[in-house]
Amino acid sequence: MSEKIQLILISGFMGAGKTTFLQNILDNYNDYKVGVLVNEFGAISIDGKVLSRDGIELIEINNGSIFCACLKADFVKTMIGLSKQPINYLFIENSGLGDPSNFLKLLAEIDEYTERKYDFKGAICVVDSELFLDYNEIFTPVQNQIASSDFVLVNKIDLVDQEQVGKIHQTIERINPEAYIYDTQFGQLPFEVLSSHLKASDYIGETSNHDWNRPANYLFSSPLKVEKEPLSEFLSIIKPRILRLKGFVKAPQGFWHVDMVGDHYQINPSDSSVDDAANLVIIGKDNQDFSDLISKNWEKIFNEKPSLIPN
Repeated sequence: MSEKIQLILISGFMGAGKTTFLQNILDNYNDYKVGVLVNEFGAISIDGKVLSRDGIELIEINNGSIFCACLKADFVKTMIGLSKQPINYLFIENSGLGDPSNFLKLLAEIDEYTERKYDFKGAICVVDSELFLDYNEIFTPVQNQIASSDFVLVNKIDLVDQEQVGKIHQTIERINPEAYIYDTQFGQLPFEVLSSHLKASDYIGETSNHDWNRPANYLFSSPLKVEKEPLSEFLSIIKPRILRLKGFVKAPQGFWHVDMVGDHYQINPSDSSVDDAANLVIIGKDNQDFSDLISKNWEKIFNEKPSLIPN
C-alpha cells in the first residue's frame, strides 16, 4: 500500500466535545481502515476508552501536549510508526490544552522519515458555546486553535442564546476570517458539509505549549465504591478550582463515568468495557497546587484518603 494517508486534525479546548464529535464522524468511515491518535494532557487515557471500537488502530500519547517539546519525540516516533500501518485515514485528537500552531512544521520535519506520506486535509476546531468567549480571553491555546483551524464547529448552541452565538462568530471571524463556521449541538455534523468545506490552509505559527506554563494537574484514584449523591457533593465543592475533570470512579455496581468542565458535570454509569482502573484526571485553572482541596474534601465526605499523584 503506497497511497498517501489522509490526515485530519481535531482541536478544541477542554470539554468542547471533541471526542463526541469524533465518535459521530467516524461512523462515516466504516468502509476505510482508520487510525486514531489521541493526545491526553493527563497521565492516563480517558478518551481512548470512549473511542475504542473494532476496526480502528488507536494510539495514545499522554501526559502533555504533542505540540510541546516535552512530547515532540513521542509524537514524531508515533507518526513514523503509523505511516507503516495499512490505514487510509488518520484522525488526531489533540489535548484540550494543545496549541497546534506548529503542526505543519512538525509534519514537514517527519516527511522524509515516513514510509507513506501524509496528505493533510485540514484542521477542525470544536468550540464550547458556553465557555468559549471567557476562555478565549484567558488561554492562548484557545485563540491559536481557532487561528490554526480550517473548519470551526460551534458546539452546544442549545445551551446559549442567539446573541451569544453571534458574538462567538464575530470572535472566530476576527481571529481567523478564512475558517468555515458551522453551528451544532451534541457534536453533530453532516458528513457532506464537512467533506465540502474542509480545506487545508498553510497556517504556521509558534506553539504556546511549554513545560513552564502547564497547569497543575493530578491523577486521582480511590478503591471505594461510592454512591452518586455524595460524589456529586464532592464535585460541587471542588469545581470552582477545576478547569477539567474526567475519568472513572467505582460505583456500587460497575463504574461511574465522570466528566466536568466549567460549572457543569455529568455522572453516568459506564459500560462494561471499562477495566478495573478507577482513575480521574483533574486539571486546575492555573499552576498553583490544589491537592489539599481534593484530598481533604474527599476524606471529609467518604472518610478515606485518596491517592493523588501530581503529573
